[in-house]
Amino acid sequence: AIGNFLGFSIMQIYEVPVDHMLELVLGICSLNTLCIGVQFMVAREVPLQREPTAGKDPTCLPFTSVVKSVRHSPRLLYHLAVVQCLVWVGNTAWNGYGGQWFANSVYQGDQNAAQGSLARELYGEGMKAFSLGGQCKSVLQLVSSLLIICLLLKRIVRPRLVYAPCIFIGTLASVLAAFVVRHSGALAMVCMTLSTMPETGSFAIPFGLLATLNRKAEEEGKPVSTALQMALMNCCVTIGQQVCTLTLAAIEGRLGLAMSLPIIFIFAALAQLLGGSGALFLDDRSADRFSHDDDCCQASNPKDATMDA
Repeated sequence: AIGNFLGFSIMQIYEVPVDHMLELVLGICSLNTLCIGVQFMVAREVPLQREPTAGKDPTCLPFTSVVKSVRHSPRLLYHLAVVQCLVWVGNTAWNGYGGQWFANSVYQGDQNAAQGSLARELYGEGMKAFSLGGQCKSVLQLVSSLLIICLLLKRIVRPRLVYAPCIFIGTLASVLAAFVVRHSGALAMVCMTLSTMPETGSFAIPFGLLATLNRKAEEEGKPVSTALQMALMNCCVTIGQQVCTLTLAAIEGRLGLAMSLPIIFIFAALAQLLGGSGALFLDDRSADRFSHDDDCCQASNPKDATMDA
């Protein structure tokens, strides 16, 4: 959230950011270099050492390890994967094309128009509104992330009943963008702010559920690989992004950009509607039981209580 806020703030340096891409990219690269330098100064890495008695690994070991991990994974993994794909179809519509929607559809500007023309000025106003909406989105992302963490830690609500409303809020934002906003900059910023909720939920809840279930599987002696399953969830993010991008490209081949963007928000709303409906039926009971049993065991173990004290 903080990084997003900083990124949207950088966009406000220039009225038409696309005319100053070299300066912006150089600034971002300098910032990244600084962060990498700080990381090298602070972090200490201990390389893994191969056991002297360990034999040579088979060539197909990485592939077989993935197959074993996925084969013994709970059904929840596949359920979450489908929901993640659908959610990120909608997230990509906002993250990838929100700026174009503001500038070209809402404000009806044109970045290729002549300097000083009305279309050029409208494009600048649209990008300014987009960056301001992005800042509001970042603030809501930070607040909602902390709220979701509190709800999950306190176990006030089941994870699926937290995740599904987050997705449905994104669905509402996409529907409003497609049918209601038209040329209202203020309403467009409200929609963009609300669009962060599915993304916030997708980063917190699915990965937490998998980590909890894998911990249970490890205690039962089942072969699991949390890292591989997390990688699978990230692959689902990429799939959703590609589906959205290819769909917009196909629509844009027949219609102009300004007309294509509202249609992609309709597509995003349908995808997130399906994703939110799927999230309502997630089997999160086993994760809840495991977390509850784990807390009970810790509380009933006097040795642990003494150590904690």
